[in-house]
Amino acid sequence: MSRQSAPRGRVMPALVGWHVRIGEVVGRLFVLHLVWLLGVAAGGVILGAAPATLALNAVIRRDLLNRVLEAGNLGGAERPGLWQEFWRVWRTEFWRAQMIGAVVLAGWAVFGLDRLVLRGGVGEATPWLSGLVVVLSVLWAAATLIVWPVAVHFDESLPRVAKLVFVLALSCPAHSLTVLAAAAGWLWLWTGYPG
Repeated sequence: MSRQSAPRGRVMPALVGWHVRIGEVVGRLFVLHLVWLLGVAAGGVILGAAPATLALNAVIRRDLLNRVLEAGNLGGAERPGLWQEFWRVWRTEFWRAQMIGAVVLAGWAVFGLDRLVLRGGVGEATPWLSGLVVVLSVLWAAATLIVWPVAVHFDESLPRVAKLVFVLALSCPAHSLTVLAAAAGWLWLWTGYPG
């Protein structure tokens, strides 16, 4: 079995190009994170989290769309810089994002109240109801993570977005579980490692 090595002179440029692309992606994500934090702060944290999250997803969607267009030699769409695009979406989608955020927050408040009631016990049904609340909480977590990209991708009313989220979450369980696994891993790292 012969071992073929890459032609001399081609390995290093490919390796450098690969590292440069990774550096660009990491740098862009870092800048997006900082802009997201500024967007959250601009709304006074409570009113800024939802529009900043929606704007972040809009910028990421545009990046992915441009990457696909460029890969197919279709040329990327002209667009403003990251800063301008983020703040344009933050301002134009502010109230729509607030409605989505309110629904998400209301759902988590209901699950929190359920956990408090069940902690006190409701008789023989407590273990079954606790299990049901856990399962519904996991499904709500998936919906919470999926709603932002769906709301960016489909310019629809809130009931239609909710329907699309649940249809997509149930029709693509592998995708939903992957999203939940990534979120669980991130949460584990965040809580497991101080600083």
